[in-house]
Amino acid sequence: MTRSNYEVAKHDAARLFCQTDHTALAKRFGLVEASGFLNLTFFQQPFRLSLETGLVERLIGDVWTEVGFNEAMTIYDLLGYAQPTCHANGNMMNTKSLSAKMSAPSAPSTSSFYKRQEALFQECASGLQGALESLGGQPLGKADASAQFNVVDDLAMQVHFWCADEDFPPSLELFWDENVLQYMHYETVWYANGFIISEIEKRLNPFGRAEQR
Repeated sequence: MTRSNYEVAKHDAARLFCQTDHTALAKRFGLVEASGFLNLTFFQQPFRLSLETGLVERLIGDVWTEVGFNEAMTIYDLLGYAQPTCHANGNMMNTKSLSAKMSAPSAPSTSSFYKRQEALFQECASGLQGALESLGGQPLGKADASAQFNVVDDLAMQVHFWCADEDFPPSLELFWDENVLQYMHYETVWYANGFIISEIEKRLNPFGRAEQR
C-alpha cells in the first residue's frame, strides 16, 4: 500500500528524532522517560515518543495509538526547534495578525480556510462550548463559544467562535501567544491549529450536542 506524502514526511521526521539526544530533550522539556518512551503532555492530553522508532503515540482510552500528521509534526518541531530561552508573555495574537507579521502571502486565509468547520460549529452551536471544555479548554466567556488551551509548558492558544447573525456569517478565530514563534516555525502553527480543530469536530455531532466520552 502506497503511503501518502504526509505519512512519508511524518516517518522521515520520526527517523530524525531518533538521532537526537533524548536525555538532553527529556531534561530540557521536563519529559518523563519510561519503558523506551518519552512522555509529554500536549494540548493537555497524554502523548509519548518511541525512542526506538521516533513515532508519536497518544493515549486514547486505554490504548496507545499512532497519531496523525498535524500533531506529530507539531511535537517534532516543538522538541527540535524551540529556542532555549522560549517563554510565553501572555499576550494573545490572532492568527491573521501573525500571518501579516510574517508577511506570508502563501499562508491559508483565515477568512476562508475554516468555512467547513464554521458551518459545522454553527449547526452544533449549542454543544460547542461543552466540546471545548471536554477537551480541557478553559472557558473564556467570550464570543458565543471560546476556550484557552495549554499546548505545552507555558504556551497557550485560544479558540473563539461567533455564530452567524443577520449581518455576518459564522466566524472561527484562533489566537496564539505572541511568542509562539520562539517555540515553533510559523508553518507549524497551522499544523497545531489543524489538530485542535479536528479534535473539536470529533466531539460534535449533527444534533448540536457534545459527544460523551
